[in-house]
Amino acid sequence: GARCDVVVADECAAGTDGCHNTSRCVYDSAALDYECFCPLVPVPRAGRFCESVVSFSAAQFRGSSFAEYPFRNFAKKTDVSFNVSATAADGLVFYIKGKAKDFLSVGLRNGNVELMFDLGAGTATVSNKGVSVVGGWHHVTISRSSESATLTVDGVSASGSSKSGATGLNVGRGTHFQLGGIKVASTSLTEYGALLGGAYQQGFAGCIADLTVNGVDVNLQSGARDGANVDRCGN
Repeated sequence: GARCDVVVADECAAGTDGCHNTSRCVYDSAALDYECFCPLVPVPRAGRFCESVVSFSAAQFRGSSFAEYPFRNFAKKTDVSFNVSATAADGLVFYIKGKAKDFLSVGLRNGNVELMFDLGAGTATVSNKGVSVVGGWHHVTISRSSESATLTVDGVSASGSSKSGATGLNVGRGTHFQLGGIKVASTSLTEYGALLGGAYQQGFAGCIADLTVNGVDVNLQSGARDGANVDRCGN
């Protein structure tokens, strides 16, 4: 209130929020409000209180979203392609966490697509600064074979290699990859500060469609094993 005479309750903690359908209530202390993190599985939900059922082939992410998909055989090669239309210039798009230091990520920095990976001998970065993917639809392909990788955006390619001495992405059985971001506990997205040296401060915002991983088409809706705040593109 004008005289600080109003007590604002944390509706999530008090259990007075309106989040439905197994959604997760997340209180935003800065906005003095809460957000419902709508589940992607078993049934995709959307809306202020996750009251609506959605169906999609092209998925919309909003910076706090994430989707998780199972996959195998990332060790020697990683071939990924998708169509993308971003609404924000920065954010994490695709992430595989391996054992020890190993990882592979695709993100946006200043609207340009950036590939980072570490096979255990040091991080390699491949940036494509020729094409911004903010606005409109763009086609992205990533092809990694052992320590070498090529990133192509709308036909413009850039290549790079990790340090010699390691050729495989060390991942375990039942590996999952994250799309659109990582799972976060709050709207402050503090988990990103400790990820990849703070390279990204949020997840991807925009739409992704036609995802293929190692030659397999991924159904963005039915193929997910976990996820939140993923909606139909255009909503």
